[in-house]
Amino acid sequence: MDKNKEDIVKKTKVKMWAGLVFIVAAGLAIAIYFIFLKDTTDIEKVTSWKTYTNEVMGYQFQYPDNMEIVIDEPKREVDLKGPALSSGLRWPRFYIANYPGEEYRPTDEIKLKPWITEKLGFEEFAEDREIAGTTAVHVDTITNTHDDYIDRYYLLKKGQIFQIDILHVDGQKDWDIYNKFLDSFTFEITDESSVPNSNFSGVNTSDWDTYSDAVNSYSIKVPSDYEVALEQDNYVAFDSSLAESTDLSYMHFVVETRDTDLYTFQISILTNEQVSSDFEPVIEDVTIDSLSGKKITLKNELGETIIHNLVNYLGKTYDIYAGDSIADLLAAVVDNFSIDQFGDDVDITDTSLFQGKECVSHSDCGAYPCNPANGKCLIKDCLEDSECPAGVCGLHVTPVPYFCTTVDVL
Repeated sequence: MDKNKEDIVKKTKVKMWAGLVFIVAAGLAIAIYFIFLKDTTDIEKVTSWKTYTNEVMGYQFQYPDNMEIVIDEPKREVDLKGPALSSGLRWPRFYIANYPGEEYRPTDEIKLKPWITEKLGFEEFAEDREIAGTTAVHVDTITNTHDDYIDRYYLLKKGQIFQIDILHVDGQKDWDIYNKFLDSFTFEITDESSVPNSNFSGVNTSDWDTYSDAVNSYSIKVPSDYEVALEQDNYVAFDSSLAESTDLSYMHFVVETRDTDLYTFQISILTNEQVSSDFEPVIEDVTIDSLSGKKITLKNELGETIIHNLVNYLGKTYDIYAGDSIADLLAAVVDNFSIDQFGDDVDITDTSLFQGKECVSHSDCGAYPCNPANGKCLIKDCLEDSECPAGVCGLHVTPVPYFCTTVDVL
Protein backbone atom coordinates (compact mmCIF):
# COMPACT_ATOMS: atom_id res chain seq x y z
CA MET A 1 0.00 0.00 0.00
CA ASP A 2 1.48 3.38 -0.99
CA LYS A 3 1.86 6.33 1.34
CA ASN A 4 -1.22 8.22 0.05
CA LYS A 5 -3.53 5.27 0.58
CA GLU A 6 -2.20 4.76 4.12
CA ASP A 7 -2.94 8.42 4.94
CA ILE A 8 -6.47 8.12 3.55
CA VAL A 9 -7.13 4.97 5.62
CA LYS A 10 -5.80 6.63 8.79
CA LYS A 11 -7.90 9.75 8.25
CA THR A 12 -10.97 7.62 7.61
CA LYS A 13 -10.41 5.69 10.89
CA VAL A 14 -9.94 8.93 12.81
CA LYS A 15 -13.21 10.31 11.45
CA MET A 16 -15.01 7.07 12.28
CA TRP A 17 -13.75 7.09 15.87
CA ALA A 18 -14.57 10.79 16.22
CA GLY A 19 -18.08 10.15 14.95
CA LEU A 20 -18.50 7.21 17.30
CA VAL A 21 -17.33 9.25 20.29
CA PHE A 22 -19.75 12.03 19.34
CA ILE A 23 -22.66 9.61 19.07
CA VAL A 24 -21.86 8.03 22.44
CA ALA A 25 -21.47 11.44 24.11
CA ALA A 26 -24.75 12.67 22.61
CA GLY A 27 -26.50 9.50 23.76
CA LEU A 28 -25.16 9.93 27.29
CA ALA A 29 -26.26 13.56 27.35
CA ILE A 30 -29.78 12.63 26.25
CA ALA A 31 -29.94 9.80 28.82
CA ILE A 32 -28.76 12.07 31.62
CA TYR A 33 -31.37 14.64 30.62
CA PHE A 34 -34.24 12.19 30.69
CA ILE A 35 -33.07 10.40 33.83
CA PHE A 36 -32.03 13.34 35.97
CA LEU A 37 -33.04 16.67 34.51
CA LYS A 38 -36.28 16.27 32.60
CA ASP A 39 -38.47 17.12 35.60
CA THR A 40 -36.19 19.78 37.03
CA THR A 41 -37.46 23.35 36.92
CA ASP A 42 -34.91 25.39 34.97
CA ILE A 43 -33.79 28.42 36.98
CA GLU A 44 -34.28 30.60 33.89
CA LYS A 45 -37.95 29.58 33.82
CA VAL A 46 -38.47 31.09 37.28
CA THR A 47 -39.01 34.52 35.84
CA SER A 48 -40.35 36.18 38.96
CA TRP A 49 -40.52 35.70 42.70
CA LYS A 50 -43.23 36.49 45.21
CA THR A 51 -42.80 37.71 48.79
CA TYR A 52 -44.41 36.01 51.76
CA THR A 53 -44.79 37.95 55.01
CA ASN A 54 -45.69 36.33 58.32
CA GLU A 55 -46.80 39.33 60.33
CA VAL A 56 -47.55 37.30 63.46
CA MET A 57 -44.08 35.74 63.74
CA GLY A 58 -42.32 38.71 62.14
CA TYR A 59 -40.45 37.14 59.23
CA GLN A 60 -40.43 37.44 55.45
CA PHE A 61 -38.99 35.49 52.51
CA GLN A 62 -39.20 35.20 48.72
CA TYR A 63 -40.27 32.15 46.73
CA PRO A 64 -40.70 31.26 43.01
CA ASP A 65 -44.01 32.44 41.57
CA ASN A 66 -44.81 28.91 40.33
CA MET A 67 -45.08 27.66 43.92
CA GLU A 68 -48.34 27.46 45.88
CA ILE A 69 -48.75 28.04 49.62
CA VAL A 70 -50.75 24.99 50.73
CA ILE A 71 -50.57 25.68 54.48
CA ASP A 72 -50.42 29.12 56.03
CA GLU A 73 -50.86 29.00 59.80
CA PRO A 74 -49.22 32.27 60.89
CA LYS A 75 -48.34 31.19 64.42
CA ARG A 76 -47.02 27.74 63.47
CA GLU A 77 -46.10 26.76 59.90
CA VAL A 78 -45.95 27.57 56.20
CA ASP A 79 -45.82 24.85 53.54
CA LEU A 80 -45.05 25.65 49.88
CA LYS A 81 -45.22 23.28 46.90
CA GLY A 82 -44.15 23.78 43.29
CA PRO A 83 -45.71 22.34 40.11
CA ALA A 84 -46.25 18.60 39.71
CA LEU A 85 -43.51 16.36 38.33
CA SER A 86 -44.26 13.40 36.07
CA SER A 87 -44.36 11.28 39.24
CA GLY A 88 -47.26 13.34 40.54
CA LEU A 89 -45.18 14.79 43.40
CA ARG A 90 -44.59 18.52 43.56
CA TRP A 91 -41.28 20.38 43.48
CA PRO A 92 -39.74 22.69 44.67
CA ARG A 93 -40.91 22.15 48.24
CA PHE A 94 -40.24 24.44 51.22
CA TYR A 95 -41.50 24.14 54.81
CA ILE A 96 -41.09 26.67 57.62
CA ALA A 97 -42.22 25.97 61.18
CA ASN A 98 -41.98 27.02 64.79
CA TYR A 99 -43.51 25.05 67.63
CA PRO A 100 -45.47 25.88 70.78
CA GLY A 101 -44.09 25.25 74.23
CA GLU A 102 -41.47 26.83 76.40
CA GLU A 103 -38.81 24.32 75.34
CA TYR A 104 -38.84 25.91 71.86
CA ARG A 105 -38.33 29.35 73.36
CA PRO A 106 -34.93 29.04 75.06
CA THR A 107 -32.68 31.93 75.97
CA ASP A 108 -30.41 33.48 73.36
CA GLU A 109 -27.40 32.26 75.35
CA ILE A 110 -27.95 28.55 74.64
CA LYS A 111 -25.68 26.56 72.35
CA LEU A 112 -27.99 25.52 69.54
CA LYS A 113 -26.31 22.25 68.52
CA PRO A 114 -26.34 20.70 72.03
CA TRP A 115 -29.95 21.84 72.42
CA ILE A 116 -30.92 20.15 69.11
CA THR A 117 -29.14 16.94 70.11
CA GLU A 118 -30.80 16.86 73.54
CA LYS A 119 -34.31 17.87 72.45
CA LEU A 120 -34.55 16.53 68.90
CA GLY A 121 -32.02 13.70 68.80
CA PHE A 122 -29.87 14.89 65.88
CA GLU A 123 -26.18 14.24 66.43
CA GLU A 124 -24.69 14.79 62.95
CA PHE A 125 -24.54 18.26 61.42
CA ALA A 126 -23.53 19.70 58.08
CA GLU A 127 -21.82 23.06 57.65
CA ASP A 128 -23.56 25.99 59.34
CA ARG A 129 -25.17 28.60 57.13
CA GLU A 130 -26.08 32.21 57.73
CA ILE A 131 -29.78 32.98 57.44
CA ALA A 132 -31.16 36.45 58.18
CA GLY A 133 -27.88 37.49 59.80
CA THR A 134 -27.95 34.53 62.21
CA THR A 135 -25.93 31.31 62.20
CA ALA A 136 -28.30 28.47 61.33
CA VAL A 137 -27.49 24.86 62.24
CA HIS A 138 -27.71 22.58 59.21
CA VAL A 139 -28.97 18.96 59.40
CA ASP A 140 -28.91 17.03 56.11
CA THR A 141 -29.41 13.41 57.22
CA ILE A 142 -33.21 13.50 57.24
CA THR A 143 -35.70 11.69 54.99
CA ASN A 144 -39.50 11.66 55.07
CA THR A 145 -41.98 8.87 54.36
CA HIS A 146 -41.51 9.38 50.60
CA ASP A 147 -37.73 8.90 51.02
CA ASP A 148 -37.17 12.52 49.99
CA TYR A 149 -33.94 13.94 51.39
CA ILE A 150 -34.32 17.09 53.43
CA ASP A 151 -31.86 19.89 54.13
CA ARG A 152 -33.07 21.30 57.45
CA TYR A 153 -31.93 24.49 59.15
CA TYR A 154 -32.56 25.51 62.76
CA LEU A 155 -32.04 29.07 63.89
CA LEU A 156 -32.73 31.01 67.06
CA LYS A 157 -34.19 34.49 66.65
CA LYS A 158 -35.29 36.54 69.64
CA GLY A 159 -35.89 33.55 71.87
CA GLN A 160 -37.79 31.44 69.31
CA ILE A 161 -36.56 28.29 67.50
CA PHE A 162 -37.40 28.28 63.79
CA GLN A 163 -37.11 25.34 61.39
CA ILE A 164 -36.64 25.75 57.63
CA ASP A 165 -36.83 22.65 55.39
CA ILE A 166 -35.85 22.20 51.75
CA LEU A 167 -37.18 18.90 50.38
CA HIS A 168 -35.45 17.29 47.41
CA VAL A 169 -38.63 15.71 46.06
CA ASP A 170 -37.98 12.82 43.66
CA GLY A 171 -34.26 13.60 43.94
CA GLN A 172 -34.66 17.04 42.33
CA LYS A 173 -32.21 19.76 43.36
CA ASP A 174 -31.51 23.32 42.30
CA TRP A 175 -29.32 25.21 44.72
CA ASP A 176 -29.67 28.43 42.73
CA ILE A 177 -33.33 28.44 43.73
CA TYR A 178 -32.62 27.15 47.24
CA ASN A 179 -29.93 29.71 48.00
CA LYS A 180 -32.02 32.62 46.76
CA PHE A 181 -34.88 31.40 48.97
CA LEU A 182 -32.64 31.11 52.06
CA ASP A 183 -30.84 34.40 51.38
CA SER A 184 -34.16 36.25 51.15
CA PHE A 185 -35.14 35.59 54.78
CA THR A 186 -35.46 38.58 57.08
CA PHE A 187 -36.73 38.71 60.67
CA GLU A 188 -38.20 41.80 62.22
CA ILE A 189 -39.20 40.39 65.64
CA THR A 190 -38.40 43.14 68.11
CA ASP A 191 -39.98 41.77 71.29
CA GLU A 192 -40.00 38.08 72.16
CA SER A 193 -43.07 38.61 74.30
CA SER A 194 -44.97 39.25 71.06
CA VAL A 195 -44.28 35.70 69.92
CA PRO A 196 -47.46 33.75 70.72
CA ASN A 197 -46.96 30.42 72.44
CA SER A 198 -50.65 29.61 72.23
CA ASN A 199 -54.05 31.23 72.37
CA PHE A 200 -54.17 30.15 76.03
CA SER A 201 -50.84 31.00 77.66
CA GLY A 202 -51.05 30.88 81.46
CA VAL A 203 -54.32 28.95 81.72
CA ASN A 204 -56.18 29.48 85.00
CA THR A 205 -58.43 26.50 85.82
CA SER A 206 -59.78 27.73 89.15
CA ASP A 207 -63.23 28.57 87.75
CA TRP A 208 -63.52 25.53 85.46
CA ASP A 209 -66.41 23.09 85.73
CA THR A 210 -66.06 19.32 86.27
CA TYR A 211 -67.38 16.79 83.77
CA SER A 212 -67.73 13.16 84.92
CA ASP A 213 -68.25 10.01 82.86
CA ALA A 214 -69.52 7.22 85.13
CA VAL A 215 -69.54 4.62 82.33
CA ASN A 216 -65.87 5.12 81.50
CA SER A 217 -64.79 6.03 85.03
CA TYR A 218 -63.13 9.40 84.49
CA SER A 219 -63.61 13.09 85.16
CA ILE A 220 -62.06 16.23 83.74
CA LYS A 221 -62.21 19.96 84.32
CA VAL A 222 -63.75 21.99 81.49
CA PRO A 223 -63.57 25.76 80.90
CA SER A 224 -66.74 27.48 82.06
CA ASP A 225 -67.49 28.75 78.54
CA TYR A 226 -67.39 25.20 77.11
CA GLU A 227 -70.34 22.88 76.67
CA VAL A 228 -70.88 19.30 75.51
CA ALA A 229 -71.37 19.33 71.74
CA LEU A 230 -71.66 15.56 71.25
CA GLU A 231 -71.92 12.77 73.80
CA GLN A 232 -71.79 9.02 73.10
CA ASP A 233 -70.90 5.94 75.15
CA ASN A 234 -67.17 6.22 74.41
CA TYR A 235 -66.88 9.72 72.96
CA VAL A 236 -67.56 13.23 74.17
CA ALA A 237 -66.73 16.45 72.32
CA PHE A 238 -66.58 19.90 73.90
CA ASP A 239 -66.97 23.18 72.03
CA SER A 240 -66.67 26.72 73.25
CA SER A 241 -69.79 28.83 73.20
CA LEU A 242 -67.46 31.53 71.82
CA ALA A 243 -66.40 29.42 68.82
CA GLU A 244 -68.07 31.78 66.35
CA SER A 245 -65.56 34.47 67.24
CA THR A 246 -62.84 34.76 64.57
CA ASP A 247 -60.23 35.09 67.31
CA LEU A 248 -61.27 31.86 69.01
CA SER A 249 -61.66 29.42 66.12
CA TYR A 250 -60.98 25.69 66.35
CA MET A 251 -61.77 25.71 70.09
CA HIS A 252 -62.75 22.05 70.20
CA PHE A 253 -61.44 19.08 72.17
CA VAL A 254 -62.47 15.45 72.54
CA VAL A 255 -62.19 12.61 75.05
CA GLU A 256 -62.45 9.17 73.45
CA THR A 257 -62.23 5.79 75.20
CA ARG A 258 -61.70 2.28 73.84
CA ASP A 259 -61.46 -1.16 75.40
CA THR A 260 -57.99 -1.87 74.06
CA ASP A 261 -54.33 -1.54 75.01
CA LEU A 262 -52.42 1.68 74.52
CA TYR A 263 -50.15 0.31 71.78
CA THR A 264 -53.09 -0.85 69.62
CA PHE A 265 -54.84 2.51 70.05
CA GLN A 266 -51.61 4.32 69.16
CA ILE A 267 -51.19 2.29 65.96
CA SER A 268 -54.82 2.93 64.97
CA ILE A 269 -54.22 6.69 65.27
CA LEU A 270 -50.97 6.67 63.30
CA THR A 271 -52.38 4.51 60.48
CA ASN A 272 -55.67 6.39 60.14
CA GLU A 273 -56.27 7.26 56.49
CA GLN A 274 -56.87 10.89 57.46
CA VAL A 275 -53.30 11.27 58.81
CA SER A 276 -51.02 13.18 56.45
CA SER A 277 -47.95 11.31 55.20
CA ASP A 278 -46.08 14.58 54.67
CA PHE A 279 -45.38 15.05 58.37
CA GLU A 280 -43.49 12.63 60.63
CA PRO A 281 -45.57 12.20 63.82
CA VAL A 282 -43.84 13.19 67.07
CA ILE A 283 -44.30 10.66 69.90
CA GLU A 284 -43.38 11.66 73.47
CA ASP A 285 -43.75 10.10 76.92
CA VAL A 286 -46.20 11.85 79.24
CA THR A 287 -47.72 11.28 82.66
CA ILE A 288 -51.52 11.49 82.99
CA ASP A 289 -53.13 11.04 86.41
CA SER A 290 -49.85 9.47 87.66
CA LEU A 291 -49.97 6.88 84.84
CA SER A 292 -47.45 6.59 82.00
CA GLY A 293 -48.89 7.60 78.64
CA LYS A 294 -48.03 8.90 75.18
CA LYS A 295 -48.37 12.28 73.51
CA ILE A 296 -48.66 12.08 69.70
CA THR A 297 -48.46 15.18 67.51
CA LEU A 298 -49.44 14.66 63.86
CA LYS A 299 -51.12 16.34 60.92
CA ASN A 300 -54.31 15.42 59.15
CA GLU A 301 -54.93 15.61 55.40
CA LEU A 302 -56.16 19.19 55.77
CA GLY A 303 -52.77 20.19 57.14
CA GLU A 304 -54.07 20.76 60.68
CA THR A 305 -51.85 19.79 63.60
CA ILE A 306 -53.60 17.46 66.07
CA ILE A 307 -52.29 16.60 69.55
CA HIS A 308 -53.34 13.24 71.08
CA ASN A 309 -52.75 12.32 74.74
CA LEU A 310 -53.12 8.58 75.44
CA VAL A 311 -53.20 6.73 78.74
CA ASN A 312 -54.32 3.20 79.62
CA TYR A 313 -55.79 1.81 82.83
CA LEU A 314 -56.85 -1.81 83.24
CA GLY A 315 -57.50 -2.53 79.59
CA LYS A 316 -59.14 0.79 78.70
CA THR A 317 -57.31 3.48 76.75
CA TYR A 318 -58.27 7.15 76.99
CA ASP A 319 -57.46 9.68 74.24
CA ILE A 320 -57.73 13.40 74.98
CA TYR A 321 -57.07 15.38 71.81
CA ALA A 322 -57.46 18.74 70.07
CA GLY A 323 -55.84 21.00 67.49
CA ASP A 324 -52.66 22.84 68.43
CA SER A 325 -54.41 26.21 68.29
CA ILE A 326 -55.54 25.42 71.86
CA ALA A 327 -52.39 23.54 72.89
CA ASP A 328 -52.11 25.17 76.30
CA LEU A 329 -55.80 24.72 77.06
CA LEU A 330 -55.52 21.05 76.08
CA ALA A 331 -52.48 20.66 78.36
CA ALA A 332 -54.54 22.08 81.25
CA VAL A 333 -57.39 19.67 80.45
CA VAL A 334 -54.95 16.74 80.45
CA ASP A 335 -53.41 17.91 83.73
CA ASN A 336 -56.87 17.79 85.30
CA PHE A 337 -57.90 14.44 83.80
CA SER A 338 -58.67 11.90 86.52
CA ILE A 339 -59.41 8.17 86.23
CA ASP A 340 -61.44 6.49 88.97
CA GLN A 341 -58.69 4.09 89.96
CA PHE A 342 -58.88 1.42 92.65
CA GLY A 343 -57.48 2.63 95.94
CA ASP A 344 -54.04 1.63 97.15
CA ASP A 345 -55.64 -0.62 99.78
CA VAL A 346 -57.33 -2.78 97.10
CA ASP A 347 -55.42 -5.71 95.60
CA ILE A 348 -56.68 -5.79 92.01
CA THR A 349 -55.24 -9.30 91.58
CA ASP A 350 -57.53 -10.65 94.33
CA THR A 351 -59.95 -12.92 92.46
CA SER A 352 -62.49 -12.84 95.31
CA LEU A 353 -63.22 -9.19 94.50
CA PHE A 354 -64.13 -9.90 90.90
CA GLN A 355 -65.37 -13.54 90.73
CA GLY A 356 -68.84 -13.31 89.14
CA LYS A 357 -68.80 -9.51 89.30
CA GLU A 358 -71.02 -7.76 86.74
CA CYS A 359 -69.15 -5.39 84.44
CA VAL A 360 -69.50 -2.89 81.63
CA SER A 361 -65.83 -2.45 80.76
CA HIS A 362 -62.44 -3.91 81.70
CA SER A 363 -61.92 -1.18 84.30
CA ASP A 364 -64.69 -2.83 86.35
CA CYS A 365 -62.70 -6.06 86.67
CA GLY A 366 -59.39 -5.13 88.26
CA ALA A 367 -56.64 -7.11 86.57
CA TYR A 368 -59.15 -9.14 84.57
CA PRO A 369 -61.08 -8.51 81.35
CA CYS A 370 -64.83 -7.96 81.11
CA ASN A 371 -66.71 -10.54 79.04
CA PRO A 372 -69.35 -8.61 77.04
CA ALA A 373 -71.15 -11.87 76.21
CA ASN A 374 -72.49 -12.24 79.74
CA GLY A 375 -71.54 -8.90 81.31
CA LYS A 376 -69.31 -10.49 83.95
CA CYS A 377 -65.63 -10.37 84.77
CA LEU A 378 -63.76 -13.16 83.00
CA ILE A 379 -61.90 -15.27 85.56
CA LYS A 380 -61.12 -18.90 84.69
CA ASP A 381 -58.77 -20.88 86.89
CA CYS A 382 -56.03 -22.81 85.11
CA LEU A 383 -52.78 -24.67 85.66
CA GLU A 384 -51.38 -24.66 82.13
CA ASP A 385 -51.62 -22.45 79.07
CA SER A 386 -53.35 -25.25 77.13
CA GLU A 387 -56.39 -24.93 79.40
CA CYS A 388 -57.07 -21.40 78.21
CA PRO A 389 -58.80 -20.54 74.92
CA ALA A 390 -56.06 -18.04 74.06
CA GLY A 391 -53.28 -20.36 75.22
CA VAL A 392 -52.08 -18.05 77.99
CA CYS A 393 -52.61 -18.82 81.65
CA GLY A 394 -52.26 -15.79 83.88
CA LEU A 395 -51.31 -12.78 81.74
CA HIS A 396 -53.25 -9.56 81.33
CA VAL A 397 -52.55 -5.99 82.45
CA THR A 398 -51.18 -7.43 85.70
CA PRO A 399 -49.89 -11.04 85.70
CA VAL A 400 -52.08 -13.26 87.87
CA PRO A 401 -50.86 -16.87 88.18
CA TYR A 402 -53.25 -19.76 87.55
CA PHE A 403 -56.05 -17.78 85.93
CA CYS A 404 -57.01 -17.05 82.32
CA THR A 405 -57.08 -13.30 82.27
CA THR A 406 -56.38 -12.19 78.71
CA VAL A 407 -58.76 -10.20 76.57
CA ASP A 408 -57.79 -12.58 73.75
CA VAL A 409 -60.03 -15.30 75.17
CA LEU A 410 -63.15 -13.29 74.38
